[in-house]
Amino acid sequence: MDYELHELVIGYPGHEVAGPMTAFLHQGELCCLLGANGAGKSTLLRTLAAFQSPLSGEMLLDGRSLSAIAPHELSTLVGI
Repeated sequence: MDYELHELVIGYPGHEVAGPMTAFLHQGELCCLLGANGAGKSTLLRTLAAFQSPLSGEMLLDGRSLSAIAPHELSTLVGI
């Protein structure tokens, strides 16, 4: 499974935490997420797991928009 992030902005309604960001995360590769307290690390992980919606931008999982994947199917693809 590969993630693609395109101009992703994360945060909460009325409060942008981080972004826009573009990144590619590939299956089988190790990725390190570093940042100061309040930088948006946990918010990014919640957004990648579809626990919360991005403010803007696009997230693709193997070329499919995360918003287009049914929750039951997504639960078999993503684990946190």
